Amino acid sequence: MLIFLLVTTLMVGVQSCKPGCADKQCLNGGECRSGRCQCEGRWSGESCDSLCAIGYEGRFCATPSSVKFLRTWNAVTTAPGLPESKHTLTITQGNIVQRIVISNFNGEGFNVVGTILDYNRFEILPQNATGSYTGPVDGSGYLNGNKLGINLTKQGIDYFANCNK
Repeated sequence: MLIFLLVTTLMVGVQSCKPGCADKQCLNGGECRSGRCQCEGRWSGESCDSLCAIGYEGRFCATPSSVKFLRTWNAVTTAPGLPESKHTLTITQGNIVQRIVISNFNGEGFNVVGTILDYNRFEILPQNATGSYTGPVDGSGYLNGNKLGINLTKQGIDYFANCNK
């Protein structure tokens, strides 16, 4: 019981050190800064207690989740039995907020569409690619900090692109 009281007092003391945060409780991984909750991922609201719709995040759910994927990436793509490929690939906004367009996968000049499923991941649903290759593809991708990983299956071969900003 004594340990519980000590830990509780310490936690309240730490929260009280932040200006305006003495009485502010932030949920779901949110952190109080200057009296306001800074929410994580798809959580929003005054106390980080509201879940944003898929494709949105941030305060008042106003930021498209796709924004963090949009750029030209330096990629190294590998596949079993094939030589490593160093190239750039570009991700642009798709026709709706939950979609992104991945261009030049494996340096081959074709495009595929990814669908945002959560804060930091997307699926490449079964589709025919466009551009220099027009056959079937599918896969997935995830963002971990400044690193992007994309798995893509094309003509029965599983490719993996490890991408950096």
